[in-house]
Amino acid sequence: MTTVKKGPPQFARGTTVPVEKSQIEVQKLLKSYGATQTAHAEQKENASILFTMKQRQYRIILPYPPLSDFQYDNRQVRRSKEQAAQARAQELRRLWRALLLVVKSKLEAVSSRIMTFEQEFYYHTVLNNNQTIGEWNEQQIAQGNLLLLPGQSTSWDNERPDILLLPGKE
Repeated sequence: MTTVKKGPPQFARGTTVPVEKSQIEVQKLLKSYGATQTAHAEQKENASILFTMKQRQYRIILPYPPLSDFQYDNRQVRRSKEQAAQARAQELRRLWRALLLVVKSKLEAVSSRIMTFEQEFYYHTVLNNNQTIGEWNEQQIAQGNLLLLPGQSTSWDNERPDILLLPGKE
């Protein structure tokens, strides 16, 4: 008897909404909140939603899972290439519905004055070098250039602590 591993429930699992409809819905939603120059793009294994708000450009990247992730079903039975492509297409439909939910929830948080627009979309702000703040920040962390709060570090020059410990948390 094979045991099927169950994870947390997935939003929009089994959706039949085409990717193109979700892309248009995200763009319409952003426009309804004042975004201009909205677009979506696909390049290699990523998709993006691009828009301008308050004279700033934003890019939300949606990574697509590779086809190889769908070689087996949840019972570890090997799929044909066609079955794997269908499973991946289903996952892309689900991911776009989830992205719509994320954008909608961020905009609702802004509309409800729980957060500011800048707080919700900071990570996705496009810099002059065409990287998002999130991409740039991840590069800095990977290179060991941690962004520390003033007065929190006891390191000198190029020395950087591996992890910042709060007092009493050693």
